[in-house]
Amino acid sequence: MKKSSCKSSLLKQRAFSTAKLREFWNDFSDDYVQEAETLGIPIGLDLYELTRARKARRVIETAAGAGTASAMFIAHLLKLRSSFVACDLSDEMVSKIQQKYSDLSMLSDKIKYTKLAQEGKEEIDLCNFDDDVKNIYALRCSNEDIPIKDEQFDVYISNFSIHIVSDPEAMLREAHRLLKPEGTIGISLWKRRVESPFFKLFPEILRENGGDISDDYSYFNMEGRVPSYLEKTGFKSIKKATKYIHYNENVENVLRTALKTPFYRESIRANPQEIVEQSIQEFCEVYSREYPPEEEMMHFGVEICIANK
Repeated sequence: MKKSSCKSSLLKQRAFSTAKLREFWNDFSDDYVQEAETLGIPIGLDLYELTRARKARRVIETAAGAGTASAMFIAHLLKLRSSFVACDLSDEMVSKIQQKYSDLSMLSDKIKYTKLAQEGKEEIDLCNFDDDVKNIYALRCSNEDIPIKDEQFDVYISNFSIHIVSDPEAMLREAHRLLKPEGTIGISLWKRRVESPFFKLFPEILRENGGDISDDYSYFNMEGRVPSYLEKTGFKSIKKATKYIHYNENVENVLRTALKTPFYRESIRANPQEIVEQSIQEFCEVYSREYPPEEEMMHFGVEICIANK
């Protein structure tokens, strides 16, 4: 396995350690499935389409979450005699992926699920397409260190992860290593939260009440810069697009879920609980008064980057 020895120079700040990220996503996995997963599924499906994954023989998705979007893709769009590998850092998330993929294989004799060894084991050789089936796998590993041999994949996908990994440049180097020549990468990341009225309003109210919140634990300043990172790590034919997700769930539930995520959790805990609760209630009152549902206040900007090796 080829490994670069150079240290990351694009982003010297570390958002989270790998161990901290695993701990968080293990703790947050059930809340994610119940309250947050549907937010990212439309963009995941866009990435499959924009990377032409349905025409690929081998596809890998990192930070695959609970696997709902990939299960939809596998069931309806992945072609026969192809392989799909879903990776995630979290034991709990991988367990959810495994259950979904196991269910898929039981529902169709054209889908074959194989449980891969965990990280730290020897490198993995994927199937040689002898069987006329869809070959699917789940693997626990970080985006920066994937135990699969070089140049195995036609398409690499990562939905909403580059802005929270420990080392974004190492993630892109690993993606480049895994892709075959001319292979395609598709990445999504959140745009700056200040562009969403939903995320802009709550910090203002919290600060008015004597609290504070920051983005110190995330790489949200990566918006607009990922194309240059892709170029530096060896990618070409880089294209960028902006999309928006409109979310019409209960505003208090969405806010409380957002405050549990790694982007907010540490700084929220530094505030007195009574100030946080007061701010949440005031936020909901302002929302119901000034932002009626038809104005779709809860819109979230997304940047998508597509490139080739």
